Amino acid sequence: MHNRAQRLIAIFLICLWPTIALSGAEEIGRFRWEAEIEGFGGYSGLWVAPDGGAFMTISDRGTYVKGRFQRDRQGRISGVEVTEAETIPDKVGNDPESFLRDAEGLAIRSDGDIFISYESHHRVWAFDTMQTKPRDIHKWNRFWHLQQNSGMEALAIDAEDVIYTIPERSGRWTRPFPIYRLANGTWDERLKLPRREKFLVSGADFGPDGRLYVLEREFLWYGGFKTRVRSFVITGDTVSDEREELRTRLGDLDNMEGISVRSGPDGQIIMTLVSDDNFNVFQSTWFVEYRITP
Repeated sequence: MHNRAQRLIAIFLICLWPTIALSGAEEIGRFRWEAEIEGFGGYSGLWVAPDGGAFMTISDRGTYVKGRFQRDRQGRISGVEVTEAETIPDKVGNDPESFLRDAEGLAIRSDGDIFISYESHHRVWAFDTMQTKPRDIHKWNRFWHLQQNSGMEALAIDAEDVIYTIPERSGRWTRPFPIYRLANGTWDERLKLPRREKFLVSGADFGPDGRLYVLEREFLWYGGFKTRVRSFVITGDTVSDEREELRTRLGDLDNMEGISVRSGPDGQIIMTLVSDDNFNVFQSTWFVEYRITP
């Protein structure tokens, strides 16, 4: 029995090793968010201001929320003040039809323009403000070849205001994820994101260090979600220097779908994640923050 117990402990530790050894991120805190907002839930894209105060998030039912984080003395999120909560307008300024509402990725350019990516009806729209009609930034059928309900899940803008979007799926377990890049008015797909295991892309953001941080999750029916964040360097048409920044144990987090990356004190990187509760009573909306120390 003694030897058998030792073997079981060894197997248990080996199973935990990827989480312990491959995750350089330290959790700062987590906050369960509840609000009396019409259509609350389903938040899939996230932007957080560089000082960690203001934020914006979008829902896969076509709504958005702007607000401010309240923080305690340790800098942890302790509350949320909602300042604006509305439906994302369609191209004629009305509430969109249901098939046009599946907003997934969110990024804000240096000039303040807001970009939102959608799946199902695959597209990226640009907004001067959330009170203005969106404008197209590609032909209507540019992304129609993507899988149904597995389209433009992640959206990010780099320091040069180049736009990148990544679909949730690549089509095969062994096929890299395509990265669509908009530069000088042209979309290309020369960049490929290496695929590891059965994680699916759910969000992305460029950090203050210039690296592309990609949020991924895997769902297992018997235990919930596993979450992973990898970061990469993009140089020209090359994706390199892959790092695994975060990997959580099964069931440790909810369905994390939005990520925003900013600078912290002493040169640290702060990642803020938000969960999509799928409008399911057994899930919740969480803000979770991690610190990466170089």
